[in-house]
Amino acid sequence: MRDLASAIALRHDLHAHAQLSGMELYAHDCILKWLAPLCPTKVFSHVGGHSVVAVWGMEPSLPTILFRADTDALPIEESADFSYCSRTPGVSHKCGHDGHSAALLAFAHELFATDHPSWLDFTRCNIVLVFQGEEETGQGSRKLLEEQVLQVYNIQVCYAVHNVPGYPMGQIVCAEPTFAAASCGIGVALRGRTTHASTPELGKNPAAAMAQLTMELMRWNDSAQGIDAFRLITPVFLHMGERAFGTSPGDASVGYTLRTYSNRSMETLFGAAQQTVQRIATEQGLLYEITQAEAFRATEVSPTWLQRLRRVCGAEGWDVCMREKPFRWSEDFANYLQLYPGVMVGVGAGATHVELHHPDYDFPDELLMVIVNLYVGLLRDFCSTL
Repeated sequence: MRDLASAIALRHDLHAHAQLSGMELYAHDCILKWLAPLCPTKVFSHVGGHSVVAVWGMEPSLPTILFRADTDALPIEESADFSYCSRTPGVSHKCGHDGHSAALLAFAHELFATDHPSWLDFTRCNIVLVFQGEEETGQGSRKLLEEQVLQVYNIQVCYAVHNVPGYPMGQIVCAEPTFAAASCGIGVALRGRTTHASTPELGKNPAAAMAQLTMELMRWNDSAQGIDAFRLITPVFLHMGERAFGTSPGDASVGYTLRTYSNRSMETLFGAAQQTVQRIATEQGLLYEITQAEAFRATEVSPTWLQRLRRVCGAEGWDVCMREKPFRWSEDFANYLQLYPGVMVGVGAGATHVELHHPDYDFPDELLMVIVNLYVGLLRDFCSTL
């Protein structure tokens, strides 16, 4: 796969066989097939679900560099009409994970399809490639890391890339100290008591508590630029009662997504939200239950390795944009960065490209070799200091 056409064909194949988080069996098997002729030293399959880890290098204690791509798709019906449209009803690659995986495989073929480059010495280092599922739910990296596959390697740096519409094609997009926000879902179940709709005062209707809780939490929103000051609370579902006009309902459920730019701020915000639920439910005489869902830590990058990445880009003449604040969306690559130093960067998908998760979104094939070249540059930089 040393040519763009082969990388594109692979990307289109993955796109056509999109599968949701936790169901990425086609991508898993496809990745194994494309890795086989490259003769990795070790391949770990079905890691924490349907993730794949490939390793080149003989001694785990040697300095190790890790590159990670994601493989899962989204529950979005594809609206575009092209030859490789998703064959899975209601599921499609609208975040570009097909492109991320195809680029990482193309990188592997660039290195190992024939004799590996002379500057790559496996008596001095290891390379680990991770093809990870379940990124969209925030579960994939946690499950993979819990398998302890990576822990035996002396990982000194890890890298991941995400395509970012709204930036010029191929531009390298960085942010420091946080690349992408922390986020967390908080679900609240309120329990009162039903009664006849003509005598609501005899029951415990949770409507007022729902409204008060939503308004209070949303008043905390702060779009300040500071890493520790930013807070965003978005209501995502509210449900109470049925279409029964004779009944005053007693149960309700509400959910919010909390978003901050630092892990410390998220801990503070989630704790404050819990206290607010407790206070309002108690005042209204309601029972309550709080659940946490889809928790993502902030993607906090290593200043040292970010500086080295920028140096690589400068030497190659690649355009770099330093964002003044993190992206608001979240990435479960953050869990790797809690264990190993590393960097996540964006690669521009086009200034006018539709946004991620849009029904018309499609990963630009032109980016495949941009990412491959970036990975090669980062690997050469890593090897140059061994």
